[in-house]
Amino acid sequence: MDQVKQFITWIGGAVAGLSILFYAAGYLVYRAHINMLGLSGVVDYPHEQLLYEGAKFYFTVGAYLLKSFFVVGIAVLMLVILAMLLRHVGWIDRAASRATAWAKTAVMRWNERRPALLRACVLALLGVLFVLHTDRFFYPLEDLYTGIEHLLYAAPPAAQPSQCVVPGTAGRHADDMVAAVTLWLQQGETCRFQLLGEFRRLLAGYLLLLAAGYFALRHQGLRHTTVYRVGTVTLAVYGALYTLLLPVAFGVLVRSPVYPLVALKGKAGSGDDPTLYLLHRQEHALLVWNPQTRKAAWLPADRATVEIDVLGQGNLFARPKAESAP
Repeated sequence: MDQVKQFITWIGGAVAGLSILFYAAGYLVYRAHINMLGLSGVVDYPHEQLLYEGAKFYFTVGAYLLKSFFVVGIAVLMLVILAMLLRHVGWIDRAASRATAWAKTAVMRWNERRPALLRACVLALLGVLFVLHTDRFFYPLEDLYTGIEHLLYAAPPAAQPSQCVVPGTAGRHADDMVAAVTLWLQQGETCRFQLLGEFRRLLAGYLLLLAAGYFALRHQGLRHTTVYRVGTVTLAVYGALYTLLLPVAFGVLVRSPVYPLVALKGKAGSGDDPTLYLLHRQEHALLVWNPQTRKAAWLPADRATVEIDVLGQGNLFARPKAESAP
């Protein structure tokens, strides 16, 4: 009986912990999404929606990481099998043995004569890799939240192409990434694969960060030094910031701006009113988006005065038919 009680207590704690993680990630996802649209401070944060957004984030990230580990494991296994097969070739085996012995001897002699120089070279290499990582992954990730906002009210492209337009400099620098993602978002559902690919690229940067941190912190020559402690703290802070920005990237890149298409009938609307997007619903009010006037408005939602017909789902950045027609 005690084991059953302990198991139930453990299940309750696990559910509570997962709920906290889902809620925190969902808040960042939803907040980044509405900030990208330009609705920050206008809509509420429904608790069920936050839990759902957080669960989607963890599912997407977990599936990608699991697939990446599987692919890396298969690649390592193939390299090991190839090395074992090559060891059966006589001259390759002898050459590899001599090269390995020479490399070990050279590193040991260098470490005995100039231990500080070896540590300095390792630290310099890690510093260069850190700068390259921040420029390639962290700064573009940061600019997704600070550089992409209020897109619903921004001027749309002159024409919405049938195929996704991919800038040639997409993802190389932070400014290029902001411009490319903005263009992709404004093309509606046409560029969903490009946006998902950009998020996977940022996840690949996260994997590189984890791998580099693991091998750097386990380097025996850097242990018990001031530089080691400073590097540990720096890497921990950098990793925490990168982790917190991943849900933000998910809210901008992966969380599709698809909302219900509705037609309102009653005192608040007439049969001649255009099709609207239902952005948010409260007990006595509706927040709708008019794609023709490109304005958001609150409308009363009294059942006695307003009838809502749901026509389907649509992307907020899809151009109206009258506007997209040549």
